Amino acid sequence: MNHLKVIDCLRGIAALSVCIFHFVLGHGDYLNAYPTLKSVSGFGWLGVEMFFVISGFVIPYSMAKYDYNFGKFWFFLKKRIFRIEPPYLISVLVAFLLLWFSSIFLNKQDSDFSFTQLVLHVGYLNPFFGYRWIEEFYWTLGVEFQFYLFMGLFYTLMFRNKKSFFLFLLLICIFPLIKDNYKTFLSYSTFFCFGFIAKAYFLKNINKVEAGLCTLVVFSACLYFFKVEQAIAGLGTLATILFLTNVASKPLLFLGNVSFSLYLTHDIFGGRVINYLNKSSHQINPIFILCVGILFSIGVAYVFYRLVELPSIKLAKNVKVTS
Repeated sequence: MNHLKVIDCLRGIAALSVCIFHFVLGHGDYLNAYPTLKSVSGFGWLGVEMFFVISGFVIPYSMAKYDYNFGKFWFFLKKRIFRIEPPYLISVLVAFLLLWFSSIFLNKQDSDFSFTQLVLHVGYLNPFFGYRWIEEFYWTLGVEFQFYLFMGLFYTLMFRNKKSFFLFLLLICIFPLIKDNYKTFLSYSTFFCFGFIAKAYFLKNINKVEAGLCTLVVFSACLYFFKVEQAIAGLGTLATILFLTNVASKPLLFLGNVSFSLYLTHDIFGGRVINYLNKSSHQINPIFILCVGILFSIGVAYVFYRLVELPSIKLAKNVKVTS
């Protein structure tokens, strides 16, 4: 089972899409003179759905590499925690400190700014206790963590045989029928199903016809539960994984490598740069402000990747199989 470079490219596209979405539509009206740019950038939030599809493929695909069974649950969970949690928690702490600095030295107040709010991030518990995320996009990491728990518990049953796979796929893709008041894995499970199909097809658990029928079912569920553009984003990501497997681009591969760091830090740093430039002078071209924000965010993401994420990756790789 080889590493698929197209996955890194997709990660880069997804992270950059979310970044541009936040920078264009989340920082005032400085780009009102560019309605086309705002309209196109408005689809950038679909990068989140792309990430969910990618995770639905990558996580079970990697679990198959070491012949996962339930006895390896803690091994699997430790690998995911060591890989994801240090960069995530450090970004949370940095965001919190910047908010604290603003409240103390710049007299900027935030009604949900509290130590309790900070601590609840450790277990992705903020919405369950009525607290906002320090950075709103952290909710997606909560969904991802819930997905890891689900995979650890049910991977063996789901991929035991074809019948089991088809049954689980059907159940998981209609989880959104279970209404909840929070953004959880139950709410977005359908998108992960696209990734499951890719994993099952690549490892020859299902054939082309079966993969096509499964895709039709999952796509139909997406159309029922979500917006058309979300369903298309999910289907498009699956199609790219299946049919453009060997496609790679050096700029996208670079963005893919730093995509998690970019996702974690873009609004914390790049968003503040955009706000500062936008408020400091009305003579600065808005497109220039946007470009500076994007490039600055990518630069910070690279530094964060080298100093924080890369050691976390190495730490996760050193986790030994316990069963």
